[in-house]
Amino acid sequence: MRPTCRSFPRRLPVAPPTRQPILVVGRSDNNNIAWRNFDVVDVLADPSADPAIVPFAVVGAPDNQRVFDLLLLRDLPEGVEIWWEVPLGLYGLMRRAGFPKVSLRKRDEKARILLPDVREFVIRDVQLGSKAHFPTRLIVRGSKAMKDHLYRLAISQRTTGQEVGRVTVGMRGTIKRRASPKKPSPRS
Repeated sequence: MRPTCRSFPRRLPVAPPTRQPILVVGRSDNNNIAWRNFDVVDVLADPSADPAIVPFAVVGAPDNQRVFDLLLLRDLPEGVEIWWEVPLGLYGLMRRAGFPKVSLRKRDEKARILLPDVREFVIRDVQLGSKAHFPTRLIVRGSKAMKDHLYRLAISQRTTGQEVGRVTVGMRGTIKRRASPKKPSPRS
């Protein structure tokens, strides 16, 4: 027998920490299916270290053009810097959002947007065409305030007040370990 939407649990299980994306599908109150993606990355606590890169896509509805709100939720320590690299086409649809800093790179047709250091930030009225697909990525620089702890960042896509998609990234603060000095080997 094939499972139906009614066979999915009302509450979704908590995804275990992993390095691989997990797609969890659940039933909402009106039988619409929403996607959720959870991934865990290591972020070095040193701001001068190489940043963590998290790729994901912002997509439109498969049937027709819709207006979405993008909600950024962050549970990160002070000083973590997050840049969102998006195609210029997507940036043009959300440039009214009042980002703290934007760097346009016309050579590769991308915009790098510094996301504000606030707990919740909403980008309203992003009109995406049918089957729109914008590959994007988050570029995360750690801060010295990061501890060996799991922090979270999520971007939720909503339409008519209902969440239709979410990307959640668990960020594990790590400290770069220095190589211990080699002990001299005893000569026989």
